[in-house]
Amino acid sequence: MIKNESNQKMDEIRFIRIAIGILSGMVFDYREKITPKKAEWNGKTDARRMALGNIYRPCLTNLHLLYNLIVNLSDEKSLNEFARLTGIDGDLETKEKALFDIIHSINTSTILLFQFQVENLLQNLWRELGQEENRSFINLSRSMLQHLQIPDEDELLKRIKTLAYIRNSLHNNGIHNGPNLSYDIKSTLKKNGSSTKIEASYNFEHTKPVTCCGPFHIVGIISEIVEIVSLFLNNQAIKSIDGPIEDRFAWANNPQATDSE
Repeated sequence: MIKNESNQKMDEIRFIRIAIGILSGMVFDYREKITPKKAEWNGKTDARRMALGNIYRPCLTNLHLLYNLIVNLSDEKSLNEFARLTGIDGDLETKEKALFDIIHSINTSTILLFQFQVENLLQNLWRELGQEENRSFINLSRSMLQHLQIPDEDELLKRIKTLAYIRNSLHNNGIHNGPNLSYDIKSTLKKNGSSTKIEASYNFEHTKPVTCCGPFHIVGIISEIVEIVSLFLNNQAIKSIDGPIEDRFAWANNPQATDSE
């Protein structure tokens, strides 16, 4: 790997690590404020709290720990130890490539898990609103926005489609089979006096490979969708639902599913 390219990748990872830390704290706060524990729920987990908890832990805190690990392994001495422990042979470029391959693998699996958590949450909320099941993530999201009368529907749907298109491409060998879409993210994450700007460009062309699945793209779209999730959960129609809201997967297999924290 060219040294300038390697340095650029590490600068991105250091920057994204800060963004993930801020985003993790935001999601944790959402969970505590929007879905507090209720003693009268007899230990059953509310689907809202479960979804935010699964976004916070597997999707964000684990990703943050991984990025910390990558940063700590990035100098040549640590890379040599990393290579020794993992049985990787070759020159410095080979070792760096192995390290960055780990990042790519975790990024793609993270976005799949994240999209599932969001879709499952919306399915559970839609059912509690007395509506018939809608198995299309994009159509369900559109129906939720309209039903709850949340403004800026077209703009929010661009974010939702971006997440859906990335997810779909990962199930299609990296190829986009949907309509063309271009979307830019420019936002600022803020928490406890810390802030960081997130900028990412997404471009999807029908039957073309998807190339917007890097660290900035993954963290950028997660941050945008978390904002939409908070709009849903803070809507009065959702806030007024008596808990616990059933999670159709966890409760189907374990009626006494409980919150581990």
